[in-house]
Amino acid sequence: MRKKRLWYMIISGVLLISAVMAGCGAKKNSVPEEGQAVSAAAESVSVGAGAESAETEAAAPDGEAAGVFEEKVLLDTDAVKVVLTDAGEFVPDQEDAGTTKTADPKVQITFDVTNKGDEEIVVDMRDVKLGDESVRRILLKGNIVSPGETMAFQYGILAKEEPETEGAGETAEQAHPLLWETVSEQGLTGIVHVLNISEEIAQSEFSIP
Repeated sequence: MRKKRLWYMIISGVLLISAVMAGCGAKKNSVPEEGQAVSAAAESVSVGAGAESAETEAAAPDGEAAGVFEEKVLLDTDAVKVVLTDAGEFVPDQEDAGTTKTADPKVQITFDVTNKGDEEIVVDMRDVKLGDESVRRILLKGNIVSPGETMAFQYGILAKEEPETEGAGETAEQAHPLLWETVSEQGLTGIVHVLNISEEIAQSEFSIP
């Protein structure tokens, strides 16, 4: 009888130990599964973020992303071709002939003019407005264009009215400059006139931006 009871206790103990070990094994096995689930979720988020980034990059136009000004053909006739090639902040040229000594423009507009006729021509930009207000322009580069040649005409843009100077030695443009940010917000318009020695042969309106 004692032997049976002892044998029963030994078997019960073995079964209990086996059950405990089985439970521990299950917990150990569950840890990698949870880790795998977390890893898979993280990978999913990473892939999703990459896809969203790729979509954002694809949505932005190349010119906009690079900050490149988009050229505009204003005139293209038998006599002349005028292309608005650039508009933005003015950066003084180290070889400037001296035009900016009497003015300090912060904004510039540039046109390429091709003389397709058989007479010399010149270009003049007039009626320039910032929104509804007139502004001044000064010719920085450009001259007489001979037949068959292309020349760049660059204008600086300044405020119409010169406010009082705030600092000693400052010009009105230096104290209250017309900035490109203002032009971008309000828009700039004007008219390009093309003339030969005797008459005007073409004109075109332009707007920025």
